[in-house]
Amino acid sequence: MIRNVVMVTAAGSLLFGCMNAMADSSGEVQKTIQAAYYAENRAVEKKDVKQMFINYSADFTQNTKKGERLTLSSIKQVVPRMLMSAQKISDKTTVQKFSMKGNRAFATVSRHTDISIANPQTKKPMSATVDAVSVDTWVKSGKTWKIKFSQEKSEHQFVDGKPVN
Repeated sequence: MIRNVVMVTAAGSLLFGCMNAMADSSGEVQKTIQAAYYAENRAVEKKDVKQMFINYSADFTQNTKKGERLTLSSIKQVVPRMLMSAQKISDKTTVQKFSMKGNRAFATVSRHTDISIANPQTKKPMSATVDAVSVDTWVKSGKTWKIKFSQEKSEHQFVDGKPVN
C-alpha cells in the first residue's frame, strides 16, 4: 500500500513537472508574449492607456539609444498627452528573435507606429511614423509574464515622410 502511494505520488509529481515544463516551453512563452504585444498594439490604437501598460512590471525601465533611462511612471505621464493629439493610430509589434533563461524571456522586437495628427500651428493634417527595434526583458510573475526592461537598439522617426533627427 505505501509503495503504491509512493508510486502514484512520484508519477503525479513527474506528470505535474512535465505539464509545468510544457506550459513554460519557449514556444508557448513566445506565443504568450507576442499576444501581449498584440494586445498592447490594440490598446494603443484605441488610446486605452490603462490597458496599454497592463503587461508592464511596476519597476519597468527603458534605456533609449540616446542613453536616457525612462521609468514606467515617467512614460505614463507623457503618453496620454501624445495620444490626445492623435486622430488615428496604427501600431504593430513583431517578435524577431526570442530566447529564455529560467524565469526570464528576451524578445528582440520591431515596432512600427503610424500616427495621424493635426499640425499644432496650421491645423492641417500630418503624419508621423516611428520604426523602432528593442530588446525587451520579460519576467515571470506568478503565472503571468511582465515586461521589466527594454533596451532600445534603433529608432527612426518621420514626419510627413521626412526623417526627423
